[in-house]
Amino acid sequence: MSNGDTPIHFDLSNITMSDAARLARMEEKTIRNWIAREMLDIGQKVGPRWTFSFYDVLHLKVASYLVSCARMEPNIAAMIAPVVGKCVSDRARQMSERNPLTGRLREQETGGPHWQSVLIGFDGDRLAIATTGSDPSRRDPPRYIEGARDANWLHRPYVTVPADSLAVELIFDLERLRDGMPLDGEPE
Repeated sequence: MSNGDTPIHFDLSNITMSDAARLARMEEKTIRNWIAREMLDIGQKVGPRWTFSFYDVLHLKVASYLVSCARMEPNIAAMIAPVVGKCVSDRARQMSERNPLTGRLREQETGGPHWQSVLIGFDGDRLAIATTGSDPSRRDPPRYIEGARDANWLHRPYVTVPADSLAVELIFDLERLRDGMPLDGEPE
């Protein structure tokens, strides 16, 4: 790792409820409600307190994004968030893989897929999910779509969740939180 890099322990539950709510830009009471109603299977209860991992907060960010940006009803967003959150979490894990010999990110060395998004639609009553990627510097349309064997559902309205952007934003917000700085959008 380069000088100054602090490894993120993706599975370590060390984020408090209040910090998780700030990072996900959600109300604590909403998170508690969704956990109590078993709409999201996240977090660990240690005594009276809840703690969350990076992946748990990423799932919350996906749910928050679906409600605030995609304008989904919270109960629908909570049902979809675990599936989409897993795609985004898998992508975060892939983005963070390093070559043990060089310490560099594998995607930097291989020119792997950049700026992936998750597409969410419905094929009849069935939830349909696919991933897509493009090079944002060239403003190209998506280069590929994975997971859309029968892409007829893409001819109807669908929602795009910016997987890489949500993961990178969470990493930067965790650094701000660690340094005692306000998160983007919070007053100084």
